[in-house]
Amino acid sequence: MNILALVGSPRRLGNSELMVKEISRRIPDPHRLKLVRLPEMDIRFKFFVANL
Repeated sequence: MNILALVGSPRRLGNSELMVKEISRRIPDPHRLKLVRLPEMDIRFKFFVANL
């Protein structure tokens, strides 16, 4: 089983990340945790306005 965790906190190893890791540790089934730290990603939104 794969688990994807999105962490939006800018603090590395902050409470949000620690909580995700603790929850993952307590899942009894074998699994793989993929942790994505959103503040470390380059996410850009572009808005296009169409002339109607």
